[in-house]
Amino acid sequence: MKARRIRILAILILSILSITGCNLPSNQSVTPNAYTAAAFTVTALAATEQAGTPIPTNTPFATFPPATFASTNTSAPLPPPAQASATPSGTLFVTDVGANCRSGPGTNYDKITSFAQAAYIPLVGRNADRTWWVVRTGGTNCWISATTGHSSGPLDNIPEMPAPPTPTVGATSYP
Repeated sequence: MKARRIRILAILILSILSITGCNLPSNQSVTPNAYTAAAFTVTALAATEQAGTPIPTNTPFATFPPATFASTNTSAPLPPPAQASATPSGTLFVTDVGANCRSGPGTNYDKITSFAQAAYIPLVGRNADRTWWVVRTGGTNCWISATTGHSSGPLDNIPEMPAPPTPTVGATSYP
């Protein structure tokens, strides 16, 4: 009976050791999959931009150096580096939220069109205090509030434009 207990105890100890041995850390490095590699690339690009390194935008597609990973496993090639999408160049207004574009610099002017968030619209003018921008859309100009987005590009050549006359509301006659 004592020998049987020792044998069961030995099997139990060996089982516990083999189970815990599976969770020990190893020195093997893991090759990242495509999603992990893309996340590393985006993180590196964000850190580069925060550091103040300019990212070229004057080319149709900005290219970035490929991300490098320390790996001893060479059986699977790394995915190609992520490329930034083309961003329009020039002096632009970029909407941070959905925004209306009006016939003049104020909410009392008629709405001409609307823009979705992240729209890139060419800037053609501004009011004196830069609270409203004149943008070119289709074949017409309209005014968009500076609170709905931000400018991108050089603003030195953007002219100050006079506001059109304020719309008048027709007089209502009462009997």
